[in-house]
Order: sequence, then structure tokens, then C-alpha cells
Amino acid sequence: MRKLSAFKIFDPSNLPANRVARAQYGREELDTVLDHFCPAGRQPLVNRDGCRNEWMPFKELVRANYPNATFRSLVIHIKTQHAAYLSETAKLLQAVALVPVTTVPYGRGFSVQNRIKTKARARIKAATLDVLMRINIEGPPIAEGELGK
Repeated sequence: MRKLSAFKIFDPSNLPANRVARAQYGREELDTVLDHFCPAGRQPLVNRDGCRNEWMPFKELVRANYPNATFRSLVIHIKTQHAAYLSETAKLLQAVALVPVTTVPYGRGFSVQNRIKTKARARIKAATLDVLMRINIEGPPIAEGELGK
């Protein structure tokens, strides 16, 4: 949960109004996010030092131009309008935007799979299971379907 809560630093509504507080804001959380995306011994997704150097200009830009932006719109603005001088931050924001906030859809999928693929249907093919799961998840409720009439 510590990693997930560290992502809150990219929400413009959490940015302090006070300049001194803003200067200190998010340093530890940024390191946590960078540890996640740049693990030791693996190819880093972004340049750690570059991200750290861009952190203060990024915060000032957000405070001045995007204080009420949603995270999604902020990612788009940084990627399309400011990537030239916030290149590492733009890459990091795009990666953070891809991290799922919840595992509920995955749990729901496993639940549906377990209801369909029982011991009696143990030999069901993957393609058939996929179709039945899609119908169950994305289709209309049974009461609204053809059989419910």
C-alpha cells in the first residue's frame, strides 16, 4: 500500500499552496515511485536523477497552470505540451497512469471463471471459456436477455 499511496503526489489537489511546503513536498514519495519503476539490477524506465531534477519545476508548473486538473488531464498536458523540458517526468507520469488502482476487476474475473469452469466442465476449451466469461461479464443480465422474456 505504501507504493500506491505514494502516487498521490501527482494529484494537483494535494500540492501545497505554501512555497516552502511545496519545495519539500513529495520527495520521499517520489523516491518510492522511482524505486518501483527503476528497480536495481533492471533496465530503468526513467532516469532517476532526471526525474529528481525535474521534480521542482514540475510542481511549480502544476501549481501555476493546472491546480484544478485531474490526474488524467495532467498526464495529457505534460505529455503533449511540456515533454520537451520535463521528458523524464512525462515518461514517469505515463507509467503511473497505467498502474491499476484496484484489483476488483481481476477478482471478479476469477469469480466468473470459477462459476463457469466447474469440475463437471473441467475439459472446457480456453476459447469457449473466454466467450462464456465475456458474455457473463459484459452481457446484459439474464432477466433482460432473450431467455428472460
